[in-house]
Formats: sequence, structure tokens, C-alpha cells
Amino acid sequence: APPAPPRPAAPGAVQTASFEATLRAAIQEAVRYPATARMLKRQGRARVGFDFIDGTVSNLRLVQSSGLAAFDEAALAAVQTAAYPPPPPDFAHRRLHLALWVEFRLVND
Repeated sequence: APPAPPRPAAPGAVQTASFEATLRAAIQEAVRYPATARMLKRQGRARVGFDFIDGTVSNLRLVQSSGLAAFDEAALAAVQTAAYPPPPPDFAHRRLHLALWVEFRLVND
């Protein structure tokens, strides 16, 4: 029997960092600032962990609390509701284990 074709090489560090930045941007876009925190002028960040494969999130968890339950809940919700772009071909069918910061920063309008 002919030998099996070689497995495609895993994406490099630069490609992985770039795709993680794209995912982080999608999550930040989905953040809904908690009204109570906004009124109190609170800022913070929470670290969330999850697995990502082909646009689907699983194993979502809080890795590091922001210290404010409303931020923690909003961070988890943002990961669940984010509109993720299709993965580049190098990431298709590959499970990524991620831990990303979700930022809550007040911006003067």
C-alpha cells in the first residue's frame, strides 16, 4: 500500500498569534458593558479559556476573575455570542485551546 500523505504542518507562531488577535477582536466586539459597572465607572478585565474549532466554542470557563461578577459574566457571554470569522485554511478542523483577556474599558463618547 502507498504511504499515507504527510499531515499538513501546524500553523506557525505568527499565524497563530494573528488568528488569536482576530478572535479576540470578535469577542471584544461582542462585549456588552454591564450598566451597573458603567454607572460606577468601573473598569477591569477577565481572562476566559475555551476551545475553538471551525467557529464553534466549547469548554468555556473563567480562568481569572475580574473581581466583579458582572464583568466575569459579560466576558463569558461575549465569547458565546461573538460573530467569529471563518478560520483560515491552516486552522480548519484544528482545535485551538485559548485563554484570552476580555477588556472592560470606559471610553469617553
